[in-house]
Amino acid sequence: MNKRNILLAVSLFLLIALVPTTATANTSSDTVVAISTGTYHCLSIKNDGSLWAWGSATYIGDGTMEDRLTPVKIMDNVTAVSTGGSHSMAIKSDGSLWTWGVNNWGQLGRKSDENNFTPMKIMDDVTAVSAGDMHSLAIKDDGSLWAWGYNESGRLGDGELGATYEFRINPVKIMDDVTAVSAGSYHSAAIKKDGSLWVWGNNSLGELGNSTNAPSTSTPMQIMDGVTAVSAGGGFNLAQTKDGSLWAWGFNRWGTIGDGTTQEKRTPVKIMDDVTAFSAGNHHSLAVKEDGSLWAWGSNYLGSLGDGTDEDKLKPVQIMDDSIFVSAGSWFSLAVKNDGSLWAWGNNSYGQIGDGTITETEFDSETLSLIYGENNDKTMPVKVMFPVEAPNLNTASEWARGGIQGAIAKGFVPTDIQNNYGSVITRQEFCRMAVSWVEYITGKDIDAVMVEKGVSRDTNTFTDTDDSDILAAYALGITNGTGNNQFSPDDNFTREQAATMIMNTCRAIGSDVNNPPSSGFADMGSASDWAVNGINYVRARGIMQGTGDNNFSPKTNYTIEQSIITFNNIDMSRL
Repeated sequence: MNKRNILLAVSLFLLIALVPTTATANTSSDTVVAISTGTYHCLSIKNDGSLWAWGSATYIGDGTMEDRLTPVKIMDNVTAVSTGGSHSMAIKSDGSLWTWGVNNWGQLGRKSDENNFTPMKIMDDVTAVSAGDMHSLAIKDDGSLWAWGYNESGRLGDGELGATYEFRINPVKIMDDVTAVSAGSYHSAAIKKDGSLWVWGNNSLGELGNSTNAPSTSTPMQIMDGVTAVSAGGGFNLAQTKDGSLWAWGFNRWGTIGDGTTQEKRTPVKIMDDVTAFSAGNHHSLAVKEDGSLWAWGSNYLGSLGDGTDEDKLKPVQIMDDSIFVSAGSWFSLAVKNDGSLWAWGNNSYGQIGDGTITETEFDSETLSLIYGENNDKTMPVKVMFPVEAPNLNTASEWARGGIQGAIAKGFVPTDIQNNYGSVITRQEFCRMAVSWVEYITGKDIDAVMVEKGVSRDTNTFTDTDDSDILAAYALGITNGTGNNQFSPDDNFTREQAATMIMNTCRAIGSDVNNPPSSGFADMGSASDWAVNGINYVRARGIMQGTGDNNFSPKTNYTIEQSIITFNNIDMSRL
């Protein structure tokens, strides 16, 4: 991916699109049931009610002021969440509302403009919330809608109270009979019990959908009937009607509307049918259809659409299957699959992808630009890694413990080698982990992978083992024997063997491994001829590094922890 920069002054305006509604699903295992994405952070709820956060330190709520590259637990008994431009909101099972983050315009609702970086209770009897750029909305159990925070362009909707553009540090009541609400960048939307959709706030980009050129309104106005759900984004909106059709209107420069044009839409236009979930982000949109297919369109800056490119899409393109719900943030996205697993893609400058990596950025004071690094934005979905209690971590080196936890969370480390991490790994153990990693990456059983490749196990391949994983790896070209129909499963494994099998494993999933550039290691003369390409490949892809003094040490034994970390280091976006 090429380096890209963006003027800071522009980014401060654009990085405000939010997913103001919480998406939820019912599951029966320890899985994700709700998600919300903001500018640089994410929130999710597991089905045990625990709330998890990751991304920028300022917004996640753990009080440490440290960026989190994987989820950390914030609180329990949570039923709904919403992330804003710089703050967060959560409802507990008792109906209490908690907020945290930046509070420069009173968006936390805590009767002051002081910041608070851990959750603080502000209201009771709340059933739904939505965090906007710098304002907040909440519905109480009596159907009343309340708003507070920044009020430029009348985004709070308090015009009938006579204080149309004053920011509010305390919640004020806006309207009654509300069932759903969504706070966008500079505007807001709400659905009433009768299915009518009401909007207010900025209208310079057509986001109110009332076909007028009025710049803004601080009083809610009705624009549609028969609406069941709404999501307000960065100057545009998405809404679903009772027949399952999805409608869009507002800002459309990068195709956020999804109608094949870049022309602003001042009235709602129909985009697709059979929609079950959707989300309006900064300048991109996501939707899930009844068949579980996930579709994306709009700006693809930093890979926010997840289609493996950075090209904008003016019409919806399919990204993945088996999806339940989605959340579009500021140039990144989240999706939950049927199995409750959480996937992310796009901008990763604060670790908001949640896979333990981060995009390197730097600030250019001459151009007032953020310069994004090459390697760690994700243009295709990757699995978010929740922490696990990895067994026997006391037997692992301190440097390896975080990576081992991440790898075990991904599920590709066989349980019988989750111990004695400093021991030398055997040929059989490494082979089994390679097969498990292929299953993790492809999301398919190894037998299904072999069917696709047109290969099968041959039980007569080796005379010293009939291990099914070894035979599958051999069939896929991942490994070879040691000669005379022997595999030598219990032999120790070396660094050059690891490099070669890693290269072969990557080739088995479709990576081009031909003609990798020379690694330049000083001791390549001691490597076996068959290992040279593998060593060059893993060095070029950043999967394995040297042992110091520009050496690779090809004949040195490889340990269990080194092997786990090696597989965990494989970045699919670089293959």
